[in-house]
Amino acid sequence: MNASEAVRQLAELNATAFTLTESMYAAQDTLDRRRGELSTAVRFAHETSAAAREAEVAASANRRALATAVDAAYKGVPQSPLGAVLVADSPQQLLDQMVLLDRILADRAAALADSTQIDEEARDQLEQARQAQASAAVAEADAARTQRDLEQRQTDLADQIAKITDQFAALTDADRAAIVSPGTTNPSELPAAVSAASGTSAEAMRIALDQLGKPYSWGATGPGSFDCSGLIYFAYKQLGLTVPRVAADQARAGTPVSRESVQPGDFISLYSPIGHIGIYIGDGKYVNAPTGGDVVKVAPVPWDEVTAINRPIAT
Repeated sequence: MNASEAVRQLAELNATAFTLTESMYAAQDTLDRRRGELSTAVRFAHETSAAAREAEVAASANRRALATAVDAAYKGVPQSPLGAVLVADSPQQLLDQMVLLDRILADRAAALADSTQIDEEARDQLEQARQAQASAAVAEADAARTQRDLEQRQTDLADQIAKITDQFAALTDADRAAIVSPGTTNPSELPAAVSAASGTSAEAMRIALDQLGKPYSWGATGPGSFDCSGLIYFAYKQLGLTVPRVAADQARAGTPVSRESVQPGDFISLYSPIGHIGIYIGDGKYVNAPTGGDVVKVAPVPWDEVTAINRPIAT
């Protein structure tokens, strides 16, 4: 195998490792969401089940109280207007019994309405509990499936990195030099725009620049090594902020801007689909963690390969 072929194969292995790394972290993000959904679903199922039990107990107690009250109310009282007429000893007694009967009938109607509402609320609570338990079961199955997917991706990435390590070890010094991207790790060569820029994204940019010279490592988020999206994730994390972990999601974060409007702190994304990302620092340059065998560095932006520029946080 000649030098150019060895370099080409290593570049292909690195590209595959990048894809696996990104998909692994996308699966991790999905798993985190699924676990959150599962936790919420289980908690809601417990709450609604408890509420349903309480509602059923209240409904049963209400029905017993209603029956007792009706029995007590009707003791010695005629059951209808005709009954009141037949048993009344005087017009005044008839009038009194009619008024009492009307009141009892009205009270019974109101009590029955209340009891019906309580029974309906209990049925609603039971239905909500059943739905919540079903949602929890679905969330649990989704989380388990995503967990298996993540574990498989982690295995695939480990296998890929092992191949890259073997391939890199077989390269000559000249071959290794050929895979290193152009750029600098010398802070004295940074554009004046780096110190002049202000705002949150500029602070994150300067944190990323503090990592110059640290090695690239697939899936790494610092502090000792980084991959491209891991460098950005780390920089914002130091500010107590969260950006997406995956390069493709980082490339969609915030507001798209044109090349003419780009400013220090903006994200620069390469290739389609997104295969690399860095932070613009001014003067046509960006800080990035290039690929396996390389280090965090400042390099000229390859504008012909740029497919997205976005401003993640207002400066």
